[in-house]
Amino acid sequence: MTVKCEKVATSLEEGVNNVIETSKLDYAKWTGACTEKSGKAERSDYFQKTLDEFTDKCSVKEGMNYIKVIRDNSVHCFIIKKLTAKNEAKGFKVGDILKPAGWNAPALNKARGNVFDENGFYMNWTGPLYLS
Repeated sequence: MTVKCEKVATSLEEGVNNVIETSKLDYAKWTGACTEKSGKAERSDYFQKTLDEFTDKCSVKEGMNYIKVIRDNSVHCFIIKKLTAKNEAKGFKVGDILKPAGWNAPALNKARGNVFDENGFYMNWTGPLYLS
Protein backbone atom coordinates (compact mmCIF):
# COMPACT_ATOMS: atom_id res chain seq x y z
CA MET A 1 0.00 0.00 0.00
CA THR A 2 1.03 3.55 -0.58
CA VAL A 3 -0.37 6.77 0.81
CA LYS A 4 -0.10 10.19 -0.78
CA CYS A 5 0.59 13.11 1.54
CA GLU A 6 -1.46 16.07 0.31
CA LYS A 7 -0.21 18.44 3.03
CA VAL A 8 2.28 21.06 1.89
CA ALA A 9 4.77 21.89 4.62
CA THR A 10 5.72 25.46 5.42
CA SER A 11 8.81 24.40 7.39
CA LEU A 12 11.14 21.41 7.51
CA GLU A 13 9.82 20.50 10.95
CA GLU A 14 6.28 20.38 9.61
CA GLY A 15 7.55 18.36 6.62
CA VAL A 16 9.15 15.78 8.92
CA ASN A 17 5.89 15.49 10.85
CA ASN A 18 4.00 15.00 7.56
CA VAL A 19 6.38 12.19 6.58
CA ILE A 20 5.83 10.43 9.93
CA GLU A 21 2.04 10.90 9.86
CA THR A 22 1.78 9.68 6.25
CA SER A 23 3.85 6.61 7.13
CA LYS A 24 1.63 5.95 10.13
CA LEU A 25 -1.50 6.26 7.96
CA ASP A 26 -0.04 3.73 5.50
CA TYR A 27 0.74 1.38 8.41
CA ALA A 28 -2.83 1.76 9.69
CA LYS A 29 -4.20 0.84 6.26
CA TRP A 30 -1.82 -2.11 5.97
CA THR A 31 -2.56 -3.52 9.42
CA GLY A 32 -6.31 -3.05 9.06
CA ALA A 33 -6.32 -5.49 6.16
CA CYS A 34 -4.44 -8.21 8.05
CA THR A 35 -7.35 -9.83 9.86
CA GLU A 36 -10.86 -10.34 8.54
CA LYS A 37 -13.81 -10.95 10.87
CA SER A 38 -17.43 -10.83 9.83
CA GLY A 39 -16.70 -9.06 6.55
CA LYS A 40 -14.87 -6.03 7.93
CA ALA A 41 -11.20 -5.47 8.64
CA GLU A 42 -10.05 -5.54 12.25
CA ARG A 43 -6.58 -5.23 13.70
CA SER A 44 -5.10 -7.89 15.90
CA ASP A 45 -4.02 -6.74 19.36
CA TYR A 46 -0.38 -6.76 18.23
CA PHE A 47 -1.00 -4.51 15.23
CA GLN A 48 -3.19 -2.15 17.24
CA LYS A 49 -0.43 -1.84 19.86
CA THR A 50 2.24 -1.18 17.22
CA LEU A 51 -0.01 1.41 15.56
CA ASP A 52 -0.55 3.15 18.90
CA GLU A 53 3.24 3.20 19.47
CA PHE A 54 4.18 4.15 15.87
CA THR A 55 4.90 7.84 16.51
CA ASP A 56 6.62 7.13 19.84
CA LYS A 57 9.09 4.84 18.06
CA CYS A 58 10.03 7.58 15.58
CA SER A 59 12.88 9.93 16.28
CA VAL A 60 14.57 12.70 14.33
CA LYS A 61 18.27 13.49 14.25
CA GLU A 62 19.50 16.65 12.59
CA GLY A 63 22.88 16.66 10.93
CA MET A 64 24.61 19.49 9.12
CA ASN A 65 23.04 18.74 5.73
CA TYR A 66 20.29 16.18 6.34
CA ILE A 67 17.51 15.37 8.75
CA LYS A 68 17.43 11.65 9.53
CA VAL A 69 14.07 10.10 10.40
CA ILE A 70 14.51 6.91 12.44
CA ARG A 71 11.78 4.42 13.20
CA ASP A 72 12.27 1.47 15.50
CA ASN A 73 16.11 1.52 15.28
CA SER A 74 16.33 1.76 11.48
CA VAL A 75 16.62 4.74 9.16
CA HIS A 76 13.26 5.53 7.62
CA CYS A 77 14.44 8.34 5.32
CA PHE A 78 16.61 11.42 4.98
CA ILE A 79 15.35 14.91 4.20
CA ILE A 80 17.71 17.50 2.72
CA LYS A 81 18.14 20.31 5.22
CA LYS A 82 20.92 22.27 3.53
CA LEU A 83 22.20 22.05 -0.02
CA THR A 84 25.80 21.16 -0.65
CA ALA A 85 27.61 21.70 -3.95
CA LYS A 86 27.34 17.95 -4.63
CA ASN A 87 23.57 17.87 -3.99
CA GLU A 88 22.92 21.05 -5.93
CA ALA A 89 24.86 19.71 -8.92
CA LYS A 90 22.58 16.65 -8.95
CA GLY A 91 19.49 18.86 -8.99
CA PHE A 92 18.33 18.30 -5.40
CA LYS A 93 16.39 20.90 -3.43
CA VAL A 94 15.88 21.59 0.27
CA GLY A 95 13.05 19.34 1.50
CA ASP A 96 13.78 16.45 -0.88
CA ILE A 97 13.05 13.03 0.63
CA LEU A 98 15.78 10.44 0.08
CA LYS A 99 16.00 6.70 0.75
CA PRO A 100 18.80 5.67 3.09
CA ALA A 101 21.89 4.11 1.58
CA GLY A 102 22.96 3.14 5.08
CA TRP A 103 22.80 4.39 8.64
CA ASN A 104 24.79 7.57 7.98
CA ALA A 105 24.10 8.45 4.34
CA PRO A 106 21.21 8.83 1.93
CA ALA A 107 20.98 7.35 -1.55
CA LEU A 108 21.80 10.25 -3.88
CA ASN A 109 20.40 8.82 -7.10
CA LYS A 110 16.98 10.53 -7.04
CA ALA A 111 14.59 12.28 -4.66
CA ARG A 112 11.45 10.32 -3.75
CA GLY A 113 9.43 13.49 -3.16
CA ASN A 114 9.68 16.87 -1.50
CA VAL A 115 7.93 18.02 1.67
CA PHE A 116 7.29 21.44 0.07
CA ASP A 117 5.79 20.07 -3.18
CA GLU A 118 2.26 21.29 -3.88
CA ASN A 119 1.50 17.97 -5.64
CA GLY A 120 2.32 16.02 -2.48
CA PHE A 121 4.48 12.93 -2.14
CA TYR A 122 3.96 9.20 -1.70
CA MET A 123 5.16 7.22 1.30
CA ASN A 124 5.03 3.65 2.57
CA TRP A 125 5.21 2.79 6.25
CA THR A 126 8.54 1.14 5.46
CA GLY A 127 9.96 4.34 3.96
CA PRO A 128 10.10 6.26 0.67
CA LEU A 129 9.17 4.45 -2.52
CA TYR A 130 11.70 2.67 -4.69
CA LEU A 131 12.41 4.04 -8.14
CA SER A 132 10.26 2.57 -10.87
